[in-house]
Amino acid sequence: MPETVVRFMTFVQRVAAHDGEAQILPERGAQDDDMQHLSAPWIEAHVQYAGPAIIRVRHNQPFPANIGAAFVATIKHFALSMSPTDYCAIDFGTSNSAVAIPHQGGMRLIELEPGYQGMPTAVFYNAEDETRCFGRNAVAAYVDGFDGRLMRSIKSILGSDLMDQATEIGHGITIKYIDVVIGYLRHLKGVAEAQHGSPLTRAVIGRPVHFVDHAAARDAKALASLETAARAAGFNQVAFQFEPIAAALDSAHWNIR
Repeated sequence: MPETVVRFMTFVQRVAAHDGEAQILPERGAQDDDMQHLSAPWIEAHVQYAGPAIIRVRHNQPFPANIGAAFVATIKHFALSMSPTDYCAIDFGTSNSAVAIPHQGGMRLIELEPGYQGMPTAVFYNAEDETRCFGRNAVAAYVDGFDGRLMRSIKSILGSDLMDQATEIGHGITIKYIDVVIGYLRHLKGVAEAQHGSPLTRAVIGRPVHFVDHAAARDAKALASLETAARAAGFNQVAFQFEPIAAALDSAHWNIR
């Protein structure tokens, strides 16, 4: 859900840009001059108890306030500390991925491949020349019959025992599964930095409520593995947003508009 990630990060950026100030507008409707200007500490302490309300930052971008502690934790972690330009939002999907970066007071999706903002979550390891490629190029290399190994749906191995194991990609060459995830995230980061024009050291990454159903230990292991991979890819600070909460933010945005 890349558009959802963009809107969430736009909200975070605008809160940060105004030193944590936000405005609370009752859902029943009120004029701009009825809004209360509230400080970041108030938001941290009370937003989860705000009830049926809409958080608005300046420029009147609406988001639901009553979505729980996960949202508050993310705001506290990022909005009060990030610099204006060193962060990105990553939708690391099972099938496809996307990245958004700061742009003109908001966020914009980048082209991960020429003409495409979304890119298949795929890596092809070429055993003939020991190179690798990503996304559509990875799928094309496999279809064209190059000797090697196509890795798809790499998000699905998070939390499994495979993360601690290695796999052969051809000609006796092996690679650890965790390194596959690291390499893919590092590629996303590199493409984003090339278009952003400066380093990106912080990231908000979307995550499911449960990576693995009915298995708390494996679910925790999946989240830890993804954070480890993101840090190994070069992000110094990593936060996660639940995908259903991101969907709620997106729904609120369009319903109010």
